[in-house]
Amino acid sequence: MRRTMGLATIAGILLAILIGLVVVMVVTRTPPAPLVVQSNEPKHFELIDTNGAVVTPANFAGKWSLLFFGFTRCPDVCPTTLIDMGQLLERLGPQAEHIQPVFISVDPEWDTRERMADYMENFDPRIVGLTGSMEQVSTVAKNYSVFFRKVPLENDGYTVDHSAALYLLNPEGIYVRPYSWQDGSEELAQKLSAVMNER
Repeated sequence: MRRTMGLATIAGILLAILIGLVVVMVVTRTPPAPLVVQSNEPKHFELIDTNGAVVTPANFAGKWSLLFFGFTRCPDVCPTTLIDMGQLLERLGPQAEHIQPVFISVDPEWDTRERMADYMENFDPRIVGLTGSMEQVSTVAKNYSVFFRKVPLENDGYTVDHSAALYLLNPEGIYVRPYSWQDGSEELAQKLSAVMNER
């Protein structure tokens, strides 16, 4: 009887440890929610577009900017969000002329401007694709409290965990707020239209 209880106790302890490890894995692999960036000044950054030209916030002056951070080898969230961004522009109609959607790579090691150019051909041509050095990408990510982290996989591969929000900047380049990529193009179009109409 004592031996049976001992085995049961050991099994229970092992199960608790296993559950704890799973919880830790889930927590560490889940990007934190985006933070509200409190600033009345535009954040400066320099990145490279698919033509090799240097891009700064000044390139988007006078337009609302909708920033999304991801990478070209992202299997689901990134392509889905970029498709939604194209649909968002369609739903906004004439208002789409006043908003600039931007896709910024958080995997510059792989996402050269040439690869970004090939990838962006799959989506609405009004979406600007940007990459740069790791230092440049880290700077712009820090500006908007964007989380990203390289995660090793088997066979020397890797993926990138990253924040999946969309970040709205006003025509002066000042951060307004984040939006969830899960809102979908219809709901997001309504929210953005309302914000733009308030000005």
